[in-house]
Amino acid sequence: MAIEKRAVAPSAEAPAEKAKEAEKVEVKTEVKPAEPVKAEAPKTEEKAAEAKKTVTKKATAAKKTVAKKAAAAKKTVAKKTAAAKKTVAKKATAAKKAVEKKVAEDKKAVAAKKAEVKKTTAAKKTAVKKTAAAKKAAVKKTVAKAKKTVKATAAKATGKNNIFIQFEGREVSRKDIEKTFKDVWTKELGKKATELKDVTFYVKTEESAVYYVANGGDVTGRFDI
Repeated sequence: MAIEKRAVAPSAEAPAEKAKEAEKVEVKTEVKPAEPVKAEAPKTEEKAAEAKKTVTKKATAAKKTVAKKAAAAKKTVAKKTAAAKKTVAKKATAAKKAVEKKVAEDKKAVAAKKAEVKKTTAAKKTAVKKTAAAKKAAVKKTVAKAKKTVKATAAKATGKNNIFIQFEGREVSRKDIEKTFKDVWTKELGKKATELKDVTFYVKTEESAVYYVANGGDVTGRFDI
């Protein structure tokens, strides 16, 4: 604290002693002390602590907000993923059903086609058998008829080794018939000459054909002349 000293001047009437005492009197002036700087420190620390608490609270609140948003986003993604999986599953199921339906239809169509082919094949086989039977019957009938004709012709023939058949301005000998039959036997029927045991020819001039019965009737047929 600073003390200011002032001297009081003696009046002209005062005695010298009083003047001396007056000089010794000290005038005191009260001066207020300045506030200490250290007193501000606690307040600053309190403010810093409060600011720190505020920041901490804000950070905690921000973390909670972020966590909530993240959880909400995760739920949204999970929902979308589940919906997408469900959609994919539905599409896959629909596609599988469509494929199975198509396969079933194809199988049904194939089965129907097989049945139709089988039916057609059976009908063709039956027709072939009937045709073959009819042809065989016709050949037998023709052979029987030709036998009679040959017998009648043979009865009129003058010799066994020289037979000539004349019809429609043509002439065919026995050798011609035998030669043609030999070609039919080996080339068309694919048989060996040694397989031929016996053969009988029936010439039908109205058809310009020769019917033959070989190996006791096991092999029959005809050829043109």
